[in-house]
Formats: sequence, structure tokens, C-alpha cells
Amino acid sequence: MRIPVIMLVAEPWNFVGPDGKNIIRGSIETTRTGTMKNEEQWIIVDCNPFEDESTIISSLLCTTRHIGEGDLIQGVMGSNRGVDVNAGWLLNGQQWTDQLVLEYERDWKISGGFLIVTVYNQEFESLLRAKRIIR
Repeated sequence: MRIPVIMLVAEPWNFVGPDGKNIIRGSIETTRTGTMKNEEQWIIVDCNPFEDESTIISSLLCTTRHIGEGDLIQGVMGSNRGVDVNAGWLLNGQQWTDQLVLEYERDWKISGGFLIVTVYNQEFESLLRAKRIIR
């Protein structure tokens, strides 16, 4: 089941993508628990493509900003507060897979970079607009 999400980019503060300034739209493609260190939860978000240097990114691996911050998956699914995450991509812009996540855990150098974002379930978009968090 794909879950539409809206991601608000905190870092870099000057991010601009196809969805506008500091916004990325996408959908959760995969959710997992326990394959990364410390039983960490992670989600893969297929997003509207954006560019970093010469790499086109359309897949983000998201983990909570700090270990033990709570239930990432439940936070995105059922909270109107959103969840702060690190959202990383691969050097060559590949789509994330379970196997690549395991490889990343062993060798983080395959990462092309990351953003700091807050992920919201898209059903809360009208609330974000009402609070003038997005336009």
C-alpha cells in the first residue's frame, strides 16, 4: 500500500525542487523494522525527481533523526505533527531496495547525500496550509 506524503525540507535551507521551495512530494513505497542497526525503522519514499549536482534523485531512504525517537512508521501514518528524518539517496541516483539498504549499513560511502526533512502523511496537507507552514 502506497501512502502519499509531503516532506518539508529543513536542511539545506535553500532547497528548491519540482514541488517548490523546501517541499518534496512522494509516497511511501516500503516500510521495514529491524534490518538496520539497533532495530531501526526505515521507510523508502519514491519522490518527485529532483537534482543534486548531476544526479537525478527519485528515491529517499528515511530514518529517524536520532536512534530511539519513537515509532517512525506509526508517526507518519497517524500523526499530524510529522516525523523528523534523515532522507538519503544513493550516489548514482538508483532506487533504494532492501539489498541496497543492507549494503548502505555496511558501507555508508554509497550514499550520495542526505536532507533533513519532516515527513507528513499527505492527508494533513490542508492543516499545514491552514497553519501557513506551506503555501
